[in-house]
Amino acid sequence: MELISTYDLEGNFLSVNETTVRITGYPREALLKMNLSELAAPETRHLFPEYIRNIRTSGKVDGIMQIQTASGIANHQSPVSIRFAGIGCQSKTETLKNTA
Repeated sequence: MELISTYDLEGNFLSVNETTVRITGYPREALLKMNLSELAAPETRHLFPEYIRNIRTSGKVDGIMQIQTASGIANHQSPVSIRFAGIGCQSKTETLKNTA
């Protein structure tokens, strides 16, 4: 079960897969009008500019991304592997089970 999305170098979503829709709780149409930073958990949102800067300079980012779902739950964590692919970035993550 992977969250797969593409977005531009500003973080605006270009495409999302069905798992991303299901896990985030947002309809596909809403996600495609959103910026990736809007999914970041509030306590990590301030790191988003650095995240985008790293993608622009190195072409990749690996780590853990904590997202906030449409219902406001901010404890969903996904390992993330981002690769810049010319026009935009592809984000591919595997979901981690919430152990709380």
